[in-house]
Amino acid sequence: MSAFSGHSIDRANLLLVGLAGYRLSNELKEQTEKNATALEEAFRPLGNAEGVSIGPSMAGEDDISASTALRLGVDAVLQHVTDQTDIILDISSLPRVAYFAIMTGILQRLYPE
Repeated sequence: MSAFSGHSIDRANLLLVGLAGYRLSNELKEQTEKNATALEEAFRPLGNAEGVSIGPSMAGEDDISASTALRLGVDAVLQHVTDQTDIILDISSLPRVAYFAIMTGILQRLYPE
């Protein structure tokens, strides 16, 4: 159990969601990698960090539809949603369709009908 800002943390996990299939400049790829490394290092005192990739490559095929790739990606994210009491979803770098799908999936997992 660690303390952070006066609060007790029993367990913490950081899930970094990447988007496969995006064509980025070398400069942007390098910055993305630097950002991921910085996040992992900053989070290390609290818990573990893992990555999930959303996109065609996750299904082992390059020609799957975008909706299928998104559904598979959301399923991969939801595998990490178990018994958490708090979830923070930082949507600042995600496309709208991705964060809406992830947010909806999390809410359905936490509050099934």
